[in-house]
Amino acid sequence: MLKIVIVDDEMLERKALRKIIQDHLEQISIVGEAANGRIAIEVAEETKPDLILMDIKMPGIDGVEAVKQIRSIDPNIRFIMISAYDTFEYAKEVMRQGVKEYLLKPSSKQDLIAAIERVRAEIMAEKSSNQEIVKLKQQFDKALTLAQTKWVASLLYDQIQNIQFEDWSELLGFHVHAGYAVIFHFHAPENVIDNCYSILKMVVKEKANREVIVGNMENGQVPVLFFTKETMEKDKMQLHIRTIVHVFQHHVKKATLYAGIGHSYPSVQDLSKSFHEAAIAVHALLANKKQQYGFAPKQANPPLEAEASQIEKQLMESIRQGDLTQALYYFPQLVNNHRELEDNVKRAEEMFILAAHMLKELGIDYQRKGTFHDCQTNEALWQEAKLQLTRLVQFVHSWRNSHSKGVLVKAKEYIDAHYQDVLTLEEVAEYSELSPYYFSKIFKERLGISFIDYLTEVRIDHAKRALLNPKKSLKEICYLVGYKDPNYFSRVFKKHAGLSPSEYRKRAMP
Repeated sequence: MLKIVIVDDEMLERKALRKIIQDHLEQISIVGEAANGRIAIEVAEETKPDLILMDIKMPGIDGVEAVKQIRSIDPNIRFIMISAYDTFEYAKEVMRQGVKEYLLKPSSKQDLIAAIERVRAEIMAEKSSNQEIVKLKQQFDKALTLAQTKWVASLLYDQIQNIQFEDWSELLGFHVHAGYAVIFHFHAPENVIDNCYSILKMVVKEKANREVIVGNMENGQVPVLFFTKETMEKDKMQLHIRTIVHVFQHHVKKATLYAGIGHSYPSVQDLSKSFHEAAIAVHALLANKKQQYGFAPKQANPPLEAEASQIEKQLMESIRQGDLTQALYYFPQLVNNHRELEDNVKRAEEMFILAAHMLKELGIDYQRKGTFHDCQTNEALWQEAKLQLTRLVQFVHSWRNSHSKGVLVKAKEYIDAHYQDVLTLEEVAEYSELSPYYFSKIFKERLGISFIDYLTEVRIDHAKRALLNPKKSLKEICYLVGYKDPNYFSRVFKKHAGLSPSEYRKRAMP
C-alpha cells in the first residue's frame, strides 16, 4: 500500500487530485492533506508517507522550502512537484532536492497517473532491494556466527596449525594481535541454563566491544575467545572477566557463574594452551567455590597413589561423558613434568587402554590411532596425548548424541510392544546392546524419566484405555498390562491417576 499526502493551497485542486487517484489507482492510501508548506511538514512528520504531491507556490512556506525541511526529517519520502509556473528556476531548485517528477497545472489525468506509477515502481524496487540486502546480511551474519563457532572449537582443540591472527582480522571485522581463552561455567538449575547462555553472550559482547567469539555451550560450560591488540597482563584480564561475571550476576540471580581464565598469547596456535589453562582454572574454582573467577593454580607435586586412583576414576568418567574440558583437566594431573618421561609414557598408555576397555563395555567401539612410544620429551608426549584425548572424547561425544537417540527409540518401541510381559531393565538393555548401567543412565538423561517410571506410565496408560471397556474385569486388566497382583496394580494406578481403577472407570463411564 502506497501512502500519499496531497499539498495544495486550493481546496478544489486537492479534491480533484484525490478523485483521480481514488478512481484510477489501486493499492494507494491518501493519508493526509495540507493547504500550505507548514502544515505539510507537520502532516509528513505525523503520517510518514511514501509520496507527497507538492504544489510549489503557496502562502507562507512554499513547496520548495517544505521539500527541504521534510527531506531533512525523512530523506526517503518521494515528491511529485505540481506548479502553474513553467520556469526553469523552479524546476532547477526542486531538482537540487532530488525531485525527479515535475508536472504543470493543469496537468492531465494521464500525466498524473503515469508520474505516480513511475514513483511507485521506483519505491517498490528500492524496498525490494533493501529487503534483499537485509536478507543477505542476516544470512551472512548467521554463516559468520557458525564459522566463528566452528573456529572456536577447532582452535581450542588444537586442530588448526597454519593460520595467523592477521588471516582472520578482515573476516572478524577487527584487528587482532593476541588472544586468550576463558571457560565460563553455569552452576544453575537445568531449566535456566539456556537463559544463562543467552545472557552471557549478551554481556560478553557488550563488554568486549565485539572483539570476542563465543563458542557453543556443552555441559553447562561455554568457551570464549577474547582478542586484543597486544598480550594482556593478568591483572587487566582478571578485571575484565570480573566485570563480566558481576554484570551477569546482576541479570541472573538463580545461577552462579564461574570463569576460568587462560593466559594471553600472541600466537593463534597457543590459544589451545590458553584453553587448557582455562579448563584447569575453572575446575579449581568449582572444587573450592571460594571465588568465581581466576587463573589456574600453580602445578602441584604428583598426587599420591590413593589420590591418583580417584583422579583416574574422574578421568574415565569425563571420557565416558564426552566432556573434553574435564578430560583435559584430569589427564595432566596423572601425566606431568614431575615424572620421568618413561613413567609418563607408561601411565598414558595405561590410561588409553583402560579407556578403550571401559568404552567397549558401554558398546562403543573406538579404534585408537598411534601410541606414545615415539615421544622424546614430556612436552611432545603432552601434545600427542592432548591430540589423542581430543579425538577420543569427541568420538564419544558424537556417539552419545547420535547413537543414544536411535537406541532410545529402539528401547521405547520394545517397551511398548512387551509392557504386558515381566519386563526388566536388563532385558531391554540387552536388546539395545548396551550395558544395564549405561542404558539406565542415558535413558534418564535423555528422556527425563527412569526406566521403571516410564514402563509404569506405559502400563497405566494402557490400563486406562482398557477400563473404558465394561466387559473387562479389573483383575483381567491387571494381567493384561503386566501386573500379577491386583492389589499392587490398584495401588500403583491410584498413585499415578489419583483414583483407584474402579473409581476411574465410574468417572470415565457415567
